[in-house]
Amino acid sequence: MVHEILIGIFVTLTTPVTLMLLARAALYRDRRAGETDVPKE
Repeated sequence: MVHEILIGIFVTLTTPVTLMLLARAALYRDRRAGETDVPKE
């Protein structure tokens, strides 16, 4: 039971960080590709 709770807490805490890093990587990729509709910093 404790193992499942710890996994849930870990996923809850790391999901926002992971999403932020993925979004930054996508923006960087689009900026490097020369996309025109990508927001500036």
